Amino acid sequence: MTKDVLVTVKGFQFAEGESGTEPIELVAPGKYYKHKNYHYVVYEESAEGYEIPTQNYLKYNENSVEIRKKGLINVNMLFEIGKRTMSLYQTPLGTLELGISATGIYLKESEDRLDLTIDYALSLDADTMVDCTVEVAVEAQRM
Repeated sequence: MTKDVLVTVKGFQFAEGESGTEPIELVAPGKYYKHKNYHYVVYEESAEGYEIPTQNYLKYNENSVEIRKKGLINVNMLFEIGKRTMSLYQTPLGTLELGISATGIYLKESEDRLDLTIDYALSLDADTMVDCTVEVAVEAQRM
């Protein structure tokens, strides 16, 4: 795959008793590389009403995913099947302590595209808030 990529991120949340919500979607140019057995993707996102962007770093393989955000939003999230990890999610409105329990990590690779899906439960303190899914598509940019 090429170094210059187009990154599409879709986030879904499913509260107990609900059928799901409209996905939150982001499409941004990014950079991709692979080192050893890990895929690395870097891209930037902006939030409406704020001048400070957030730099996103993804490091993943079929067993684990690490998502780091720096800028307007600051967090380091680790997704590993069978493990509950904790993260401090810092926003302009305050900081939340999140618990993350990954229930599925699915990686599909082709010559010019990667698809990553993460299923996880997200909790605040000890209470489960929602079940979530994040889908990340990384496509080679055509010149």
